[in-house]
Amino acid sequence: MSGARRALIVAQDTYEDPGLTRLRSPAQDAMALAEVLGNPDIGGFEVSVVHNEPSPAVAAKVEEFFAEGRREDALLLHFSCHGLKNLSGELFFAARDTTPRLLRSTAVSAYFVRKCMGTCRARNTVLLLDCCFGGAFLEGMGLRSAGDAHVLDTFSGQDMGSGKGWAVVTASNAIEYAFEGDRLAEDAPHTPSVFTSALVAGLTTGEADLDEDGRISLDELYDFLYDRIRSENPHQTPSCSVHVQGDVYLARSTRRHRALAQLPEPLRQALLSPNPQTQHGGLLQLEAAVTGDDITAAATAHEVLLWLTRQPPSPIRAQAHRVLEGVRLTPVPSVVDFGRIIQGTPAPRRLLHLIGPPLARQCTARPRTHSVRVTPTSAADGAWEIHLDTDRPGPVDSTVSLSGRLGDVHVPVTAEIVPATDIEDTHPPQAAPDPAEGSADAQAADPHPPAAFRYSPTGPEPLPRMRRRVLARLIDFAVVGLGGWALLIIAMALGEAAGWNTRADGTLVTVVTALSIFGWGLLMFLYDALLLGAWGHTVGMAVVHVRVANASDARRPRWPQALTRAAVFGLPQSLPVLGQVFVLLECLVGLSDAQNRPLHDAAAKTVVRSVASGVPSGR
Repeated sequence: MSGARRALIVAQDTYEDPGLTRLRSPAQDAMALAEVLGNPDIGGFEVSVVHNEPSPAVAAKVEEFFAEGRREDALLLHFSCHGLKNLSGELFFAARDTTPRLLRSTAVSAYFVRKCMGTCRARNTVLLLDCCFGGAFLEGMGLRSAGDAHVLDTFSGQDMGSGKGWAVVTASNAIEYAFEGDRLAEDAPHTPSVFTSALVAGLTTGEADLDEDGRISLDELYDFLYDRIRSENPHQTPSCSVHVQGDVYLARSTRRHRALAQLPEPLRQALLSPNPQTQHGGLLQLEAAVTGDDITAAATAHEVLLWLTRQPPSPIRAQAHRVLEGVRLTPVPSVVDFGRIIQGTPAPRRLLHLIGPPLARQCTARPRTHSVRVTPTSAADGAWEIHLDTDRPGPVDSTVSLSGRLGDVHVPVTAEIVPATDIEDTHPPQAAPDPAEGSADAQAADPHPPAAFRYSPTGPEPLPRMRRRVLARLIDFAVVGLGGWALLIIAMALGEAAGWNTRADGTLVTVVTALSIFGWGLLMFLYDALLLGAWGHTVGMAVVHVRVANASDARRPRWPQALTRAAVFGLPQSLPVLGQVFVLLECLVGLSDAQNRPLHDAAAKTVVRSVASGVPSGR
C-alpha cells in the first residue's frame, strides 16, 4: 500500500514582544500554499495549518507530525516566520509568545526540528523555510530576515542520522534577506512573500515542471525558485540542501508539453486518451511524421516522442522508445580511413553518406582539425565530401562531428601521410628496349607507370595475402593446443604426486575436463594478448613474416589494442562450436574490407602487414 502525503504549514505573523516586527505575509503564505498543496490534481497532500500559536503548541504539532510518519509517507513542513539566533549561533523559529532574550524557552529550536526529522520513519521529508528575524529594512522593501542565519549549517547532513531522505529549501542564503511583498506599511496589500509567491506560482501553473514530464521534482522546484526569485530580486538567493536517494516529486503538473499544442487536435486527443488502442493509433501517426519529408512536422513529432518516453511506465512509453531507436543518424562508413598517402599529393577525397530519415540527415559537419575539410554534396542522402590535407607528414587522427536536431555523431578520420623520400620503387629495373625494337608496341609493353605515380613502402608490403594469415593462425592453433595439453598433463601429474584424487569422478579430473572444453578461448586470449602487446606478432605470424600494426601509425599495437583484438578473437571460443562459428563469421568480414580487416582488427583499430626479411616490426 502506498504511503500518505502529509504537509504541516506553520505561519506566524503576530508577536507579543514589541521587538519582533509584525509580518503581513505568513497568513497569506499559509492560505495560498495550503490550497495548492491540498489540491488533489497538484499536490495531493493532507494539509494542516498552525497559525499564530505559542511555542509549546508549535513544538507539539511539529513533534506529532513527524512521530506519526510511516515508512512510505512523504512529509512536507513549511515555516513562515521570523528566524532568530542567540549568542551561540543557534537558530530558532519565532512563535507568538517568543521573547528574543529567552529563545531556548520561548521559541522553537531548529535543533529540535532536526531531531524530529532525524527520528521520523517516513521515507522522504522536505523542509521549506521562509523564515526571518530582526526588523531591518532595505529601501522600499519589507525584510523577512537579516544577519548570518546559517540555516543550512544548522540542518547539516552530519547531524541528520542515517537511512533517512530529507531536503531543506530556504528563502535566502546565510547572509541575505528574504523579502515580503514590495513594502512593509500598514496600507500595503496582503500578498505572499517573494519566496512563497514563487513557490505557489510554480506549483499552480506547472511552470516548475521544467522537463515537462507531468511531475514536479524537488530539484526542478528549486531551479525554478532560484531563477524566478533572482529575476524579481537579485538581492535574494534561495538555498537548497538535498540528502535524498533518487528523485522526490512534490506535485503533479497539469502543464502539457509545448509540442503537444502544435499537433492537430485529433492526434493530441489520441495520445492523451486512456484507451491503449487509441494511443497506439496516435503513435503510428507520430512515427509516420517523424520519418517523413516535412522537417517541421518531424521535429514536432520527435519532441512529443521524447516527452512520451519521460512519462510513467506504460505501453505507449515503450512504443515511443522503439520509434526513437529507429530515428537516428547513421554515417557510412563509420570510420573514414584514407590509408597511406604520399606527402604533397593532391588532397584525396572520401564520401561520407548519411543514412536515416530526413530529420536525422539535417545536420552540419565540423572537422576537429585543420588537416580535414568537409563540403556538402548534391547527393540525395545529404552526403558530405571529406578532403585530407597532405602537406604535413605523420599520422592523422581526427574527427568529423555531425550536429543536428537529434544530437551529435562523431566519425573518426584516420590516415598516414608518408614523406616522398621514404617512397621508393620496389619493382626490379626494366631493361632498356633494344633500339632496333623501339617500336610503339614495345614501348607500350612496359607495364609500369612513371615513378611519380607508383610507390611501395620500404620493408613491409601494404597487405599480406589471406592464405598467409590463415597459415599463421593454423600455426598459432597448433602452438596453443600443444601448450594447453602440456599444461593439463603437467597439472594431472602434479596433482597425482600431491595425492589428489585422479579417478574419473575426482575433482581434479572434473576441473581438467572443464578447462579442456571451455578454457580454449581464455588460453587463446592470453596467448594473443601477451605476444601482440610485447612483440606485435604471434609465433605463427613470425613464421610467415606478417605482423599486427596500429592502423594510425603502422607501429606495434598498444596494450589496449592488443587486449581488445585478443578478446574479440579469443574469448568467444570458450563456447564450443558457437564460439568457433562466430570467429569464422567475423573473420569473413575482412573479405569485404578495403584493408582485409576482420572484426577483431576493426574493433582494435589494427591492421595486419607483411614484413620483409630483416625489417624490424617494433616501435
